[in-house]
Amino acid sequence: MNTEAVWKLVRETADALEFDEAPVIELDDDPAALDELRARLAPIAAAVRLLQSKTLEAMQPHLGNRGFARFGERVYRAAPDNKWKLRDETKAEFWEWVKAENAAQRLFNPNAARITGLREVGDHWCNGETGEVGWSAFEDYFLDVTVGEVAVKEMPANKAPKFIREWADRIVEKRD
Repeated sequence: MNTEAVWKLVRETADALEFDEAPVIELDDDPAALDELRARLAPIAAAVRLLQSKTLEAMQPHLGNRGFARFGERVYRAAPDNKWKLRDETKAEFWEWVKAENAAQRLFNPNAARITGLREVGDHWCNGETGEVGWSAFEDYFLDVTVGEVAVKEMPANKAPKFIREWADRIVEKRD
């Protein structure tokens, strides 16, 4: 798809979305052509994100540190970006306090836990009734797992699993 065709597709899609219409999008069936289209869309998407970010930055002087503005359905709020981090020197005392106050349920949402940390904890769990040990036993006992729709995600090749990095370039591998 050439540059003019990509811009036409972007304009038509944006126009349809602006008027709450379902855009008609006809894509090539060839994975290489889909990759080429994504490569052409990447700088456009980056430009849109940059412009969106810059307009928010330009709005900040008009809103001050805690102001807001409303334009129809769009609302803008200014607020400091606070981040909290537990001090290393008081970390143990904090966890003792959480335990003593029975505050874990108010502070920790297990449905939004980091899966890596949850797996590490679950790897050492033992089901008292069956004697099963490990993540599978933990998952079976505590968690309802809903497998969602299959989604394709893009990642840099150097972040891909080793078995994928070792494959030759321009390979399409279908697995079910």
